[in-house]
Amino acid sequence: MGPGVGRADVPVLSERLVALLRDRPADVVICDVAAITAPDASTLEVLARLQLMARRHGCGIRLYGAGGRLRALLAITGLSEVLPLALDGEWQAEEREEPVDVEERVDPADPAG
Repeated sequence: MGPGVGRADVPVLSERLVALLRDRPADVVICDVAAITAPDASTLEVLARLQLMARRHGCGIRLYGAGGRLRALLAITGLSEVLPLALDGEWQAEEREEPVDVEERVDPADPAG
């Protein structure tokens, strides 16, 4: 997404999202919003509409790279639960391997707590 996203961008972004999901079905789509420098109510509307579109196709959107102002707007409007942030490295989770030979040990000297 570019620095300024508004209502006029909804049709194009929705079309891109649907095409992406048609070609590569997913449970979660990571949306890089780092370039959005001056978010406003229109930005939130676009992101909420994309989330709605994603949910209609059986997945959800997570925002990656959200700046302080966008995070604040999400919190103030109560949309932070509707438009959750991606965890660092979440979009690379498929490439990670699970640790091998990891064992959990309990030290008998440690009090239960």
